[in-house]
Order: sequence, then structure tokens, then C-alpha cells
Amino acid sequence: MLARRVVVAFVLALGGGAALSAVALAYISSSLDDTVAVHDSLVLRALLVFRQTLAQTVSVHESLTTLPVMARRQSGSDRVRVGEVLSYQVVAADTTPPQLTVPANITKEATAPGGAVATYSASATDIVDGALAVSCTPASGSTFALGATTVNCSATDAHGNTGSGSFTVTVQDTTPPTIDASHLLMADSGAIFVPGPTNWSAQNLVPDCTDAVGVTTHNVLSTEGANQTFIARCGDAAGNTASHTFAGVNVDKTPPPTPTVSAPANNSTYLVGQHPILAVYSCAADSLSGLKSCTAAVTPGGLTVASGGQLDTSTAGRKTLVVTARDNAGNTSTASVQYVVRFQICAQFDTKAIYRIGAGDIVPVKVELCDAANNNAGGSVISVSQTRLVQVSTSASGTITTVAGAADANFQTYDATSKTYRYNVGTSGLADGTWRLYFRTNSDDATVEYSVDFKAHH
Repeated sequence: MLARRVVVAFVLALGGGAALSAVALAYISSSLDDTVAVHDSLVLRALLVFRQTLAQTVSVHESLTTLPVMARRQSGSDRVRVGEVLSYQVVAADTTPPQLTVPANITKEATAPGGAVATYSASATDIVDGALAVSCTPASGSTFALGATTVNCSATDAHGNTGSGSFTVTVQDTTPPTIDASHLLMADSGAIFVPGPTNWSAQNLVPDCTDAVGVTTHNVLSTEGANQTFIARCGDAAGNTASHTFAGVNVDKTPPPTPTVSAPANNSTYLVGQHPILAVYSCAADSLSGLKSCTAAVTPGGLTVASGGQLDTSTAGRKTLVVTARDNAGNTSTASVQYVVRFQICAQFDTKAIYRIGAGDIVPVKVELCDAANNNAGGSVISVSQTRLVQVSTSASGTITTVAGAADANFQTYDATSKTYRYNVGTSGLADGTWRLYFRTNSDDATVEYSVDFKAHH
């Protein structure tokens, strides 16, 4: 491979083809036994010069070196005069790779689960090109994984010669985990637990451990009891361990006894607004951490009620009284009963009349949804719909009342003026007797069904 062209000049002491005593080199970069060729740079025709190996080492730092060479014309058509000065080029081959300087092996302490960042520098020098850029893999500033990683570096000079070097980056984990000595963690929730005579945990307890690489093991305190001593331990994947002793640890994972509900009886039924309807309940003592509270609430709505207090009967529907006992560790137990609140029906039509059966005749049913005190409790948000019409008697004697009108398919929407729900029941096709119209509201429990009776006769 050709490395450098150096322009030189020498003087022919004799005629063409005569031996020359020396060639003066202005600069050359080479080494012993490189091949040197002298080429004519003035005459453009093909001129051949004698090729030979260097007879001595030529230093790159010498500004002038003398070499013995032989030169002659390849073509005799051009004669060289005695004393004629010719310029030539010396071509020297560069086969020497750059010299690399890499760091000594590096050891780093892991700073994260992925390992640690390592920085370094490497350099390269070439006898021809001087300082060169060095490429290393993995690069400086990379994150090196735990264990040993070989870094391979190389540099290439302008003539394709490549020098290489390597070193090792070792990332190790010798640092034990850290345990927070101020508190423990509740194993199932991660909540903070501070040991002390008034503090109780309702869960298993574990140490609050941290480690740069990651905690892999820890112990658990699952034994119930007061004023315990817990030696907390944790370790990482490298086998480093840490421990800390906690005193005065209280663990109570057992719920208090189930509360007792004396009233109301399960599935009792009451009218809207009925009172007094009392809630009566109690909670027994907790044997370990002690009973903290005994409370009750009615759902839906969440209205709290003390034992001996009034139950919620303000709206219709199925309701649940839930009593909760809570101990000082936060364990709870519950008991519940259900009760139903319903309307009473206030009929707003003549239920004693005997309505005529015939085409175009109706029974003008009108009802109010009333509370326990017979106050209207209906409204536009409550709808009423028929469920069935059943004959309950064949007896219907007396004066017949005729009411003509268009029959409805079902109850109509709430009439805010009269505060009633209307349903014109067509009598055509009915048999003589007493009929019972059943209906429901959209606010009641599914078990509640209302009814009104009317009589009809041909």
C-alpha cells in the first residue's frame, strides 16, 4: 500500500544510464526493508527507475537522508546531459498500525438495577498520521450491566492500518440494602406503621427496605400479639443483607365480634314517613386491641343512625341498616338487616260506585301516593304502571254509574295540578263483579305491589 510521495532531486554526474552516488530525500516515513521506487516527474513518458530495498533505517524525524540508488532512462531517445538536475518522487509503503493507549481495567459499584455508568478515555498515535480518533464499544458514558464487560477499542490510519486494544469494566454490588428504622410497612397495603403502645397493625408487617440494585428478600411479622420484638431483615440479589430490631410492635389481625341488631326485624315493612321506627344494636368488646367504635348507617344514602335513633323512612324502597364494629387495629365486622318503606294508596275516585259495563264506558281511576300521615308523597319523578286487572268477586248490586270517556292503555303521567295519577279503565268486555287493579311505582322495592278495587255491572 502506498503511503507517502516525497519529491526529491538528484544530479546526474555522468551521461544517461551512469551510476548516481546518492539521492537526497527531503522527508520520508518508512522503515527498514520497505521498497523504494524512483519515478521521473519531469518527463511524462514511461520512465523506469531501478527498484531496491532501503539499505538503512530512515527516521521520520530526520529532515535529510541520503540513500544509494541506481537510475537510467528506459528510452534512449532522450539524452541526459551531464550535470542535469531531475526531480523525482520516492514512494514508501506504510504498513504500521496505530498504537493505542487504553485504560487499565475499571471496577464500579452498581448504582441501579441496570448496573452503573462508566466513563473513560482512550487515545491512538500513528507514525505517519499522528494522533487519531479512537472508537470503543461500549462507548464511554454507557451503562454497564452487573458483571464483567470487555470494551474493545480500535483506530485506523489514512492507509487502512488498524490498531486495537481492550480492557474490562466490572460492575459489582457490594452495598447492603438500607432499612428505614423509623417505621415498618403493612404488607398488604404498603401503608406506614410506626411501632408504639397505642399503634396496632391489622396486617402482616414487613421492613421498609431500599437497595440500588433491588431488594429480593425480606421477612414478615405475621404473629398476633402486643409489645412484640421484630428483627427485620432484607437482602439483595448479590447476597448483601441488612437487619434492624423494632420493639413495641402490636399486631391484631382478628376482627371484633359480630355486632347484634335487635331492631328492626329483617324485612320489616313501614310506610313513608312512619315514626318512631328505632334502630337498636350493640357491639361486644375486642379481646386484643380493644373496640374503637360501634356505628350504623342506612343504605342507600349513608345516613348514620345511633342505637335507639330513628330509622330512615323518608323515601320508598328497600333499605339496609349496616352496623359496623371497628377495633383499634382497624379490623371490622358487620351485621345488617333490611327493611322496606312503601306508600299507602289514597283513592281519589268513588270506590263504592257500580260502574256500567259497555262500549265507551270507563272507570275513572285516580290515586295519590300518600305517606303515613296521608299526605301526598307523589311527584313527577315517580311513575305508576298497571301490572294486572283481576276479578275478585261476581257480586255487584246497586245503582249503576255511567262514566263515558276514552280508555287509557295504562296509568298516565303525574298530574301536578291534582297531584294524582289517572287511569281511565275501559269496562267493555268486563264481567259483572268486583275488580282489583294492581300497579307498581318505579321507586318501590320489587316486592311491593299496590291495588284499588272497583265494581262493574252491565
